[in-house]
Amino acid sequence: MSRQPLKISGQLIDELRAAYQSEEAVDQFTLRRLAHEVDKLLPVDPTPAYLGKALLAVLNHDAAEAARYAANYLRLDTSAAAFANVGMIYRRIGESAKAVACFMDAYAKAEQDTDFVEPIAYELSCLGRYAAAENMLVRLNRKNAKVEKLLSSIQEDMQSISEADIDFADVEAQLDIAYEVARTHNVAPTMYSIQACADEGNRSVLIALHIDGDDDLEYSLEYQLAEKLSALPSWAPERLNVAFECR
Repeated sequence: MSRQPLKISGQLIDELRAAYQSEEAVDQFTLRRLAHEVDKLLPVDPTPAYLGKALLAVLNHDAAEAARYAANYLRLDTSAAAFANVGMIYRRIGESAKAVACFMDAYAKAEQDTDFVEPIAYELSCLGRYAAAENMLVRLNRKNAKVEKLLSSIQEDMQSISEADIDFADVEAQLDIAYEVARTHNVAPTMYSIQACADEGNRSVLIALHIDGDDDLEYSLEYQLAEKLSALPSWAPERLNVAFECR
């Protein structure tokens, strides 16, 4: 399941958040209307307006603008929620290292907020940072059903990776490259999936980043990704296959 930026008050930001969360493409009329509303909000309340502009830039596949407005937003708001919001934006635009740093800063400000930590842990797992995500969830003093379900899912994924004799550092490195490739094409992965396979005793793991697009885009991304991954000394696609999947 995909996650959305943490709640910031205001009907406009709520609507932008819903558009950001949706796996369906947002029509241009809606994007123009939302952009107009955000522009009106900017002189009145710049903090949520900058977040709104960053979300709109993600929806418009403009990574540079998304990063610029996210940085402006973070200069005005240094709360845990703001760091988490910006981390989610950075992940969507392929800035893995910046996303991880934001999530860790957010976590440091709200380590025992169960409802807050759960989506952060999910986002870190999307970036292949399984150990950090697991540690956050394990350390919670109060675990609800969503936390227990996510923790179980992350631990199952970690077991599948270990059983396939895959180094977790390789998972991180390959996912970072995949997000970078998506960014060069102005593509924002919405979610990811992991599938473990066993064929005649040989175990493997497929990690797919879901994107909006057609078969031609998927082929282009896959070709560039394979070129970059093949340069890694530890690349072994028969055991770990990181790929893109159009939805």
